[in-house]
Amino acid sequence: MRRERRVLFDGVPAEIHPYDVTVEPPSKPEVYDCKWGARGINADVLNQLDDAQSHAADEDIELTVALVVFDARRSAEIRLDRSRARRDRTGLVALEDLDELGTAAP
Repeated sequence: MRRERRVLFDGVPAEIHPYDVTVEPPSKPEVYDCKWGARGINADVLNQLDDAQSHAADEDIELTVALVVFDARRSAEIRLDRSRARRDRTGLVALEDLDELGTAAP
């Protein structure tokens, strides 16, 4: 597990900015983009997460991506519902879920 790390696939950056937390086992990497509140969720963030998965898929790597939002799940879901960016492959971890983050995939 690492903090503030860019994810590379075949030498190509998977995204524009470093993710807050990455988990990098050889079998199935994970990236988590942390937001202090639901207001931090926007189309750019969602598109970067989707791009990371697409670049990984180009290298035959299944990448788990998720937003960790230090806000209520309902607030995050409302913000996500207002976005037109693709988010169907992006997990969501809200305040209510933080205790479970270490025990299960989002």
